[in-house]
Amino acid sequence: MADFSATHRPDFRALLAALPSGWREKMFEQRLILEHPDTVLDDPDTLMHLVLLHVGCDLPLRQSVEWMAKAGEPEVSHVTLHRKMTHRPFPGNRSAPRKTDVGNHTPAGIDRGRRS
Repeated sequence: MADFSATHRPDFRALLAALPSGWREKMFEQRLILEHPDTVLDDPDTLMHLVLLHVGCDLPLRQSVEWMAKAGEPEVSHVTLHRKMTHRPFPGNRSAPRKTDVGNHTPAGIDRGRRS
């Protein structure tokens, strides 16, 4: 299996350098990374690595966290990764609805104002 550890991969560091400035701070602002000593996922680089592995390789969430754990990164559940990616807007993801917007969302093709 390939080495997926983010800490010593020059290609991954180059990819992070290409991201917009301030993305790490956004993760703390949006509480995707909590400043708490008991938090397993406390590094923005690790979270971004998990997300990019999941999305870039089109892997299931379970397989993404499993590969990262085998590479020596912190073990997190697939549910944790799912919550980090969906419950708050991810940095740079302007299309993700906020929790307060979920009630106003109407699925495509449904017209709630008319009855047939």
